[in-house]
Amino acid sequence: MPISRIDSLVAECPECSCDVMFEVMPRIGFVVTCAECGTKLEVAYVRPLMLDWVYDDDPLDSSDEYDDYNEYDD
Repeated sequence: MPISRIDSLVAECPECSCDVMFEVMPRIGFVVTCAECGTKLEVAYVRPLMLDWVYDDDPLDSSDEYDDYNEYDD
């Protein structure tokens, strides 16, 4: 059965399972806020349309964890 245009513009919020509707087909990385729970989400896939939580900080990007790196130099 083909997916209707209306169905292709609705995704489920991973936090509260409510429908998040789009007026136009979003692109991967598009950020939206769930109207029901207020969670900040981003488009992870477009076919099927799926949302994921927005991760603001990359753990590999933090230099705080490596401040003591020089302690191990010989």
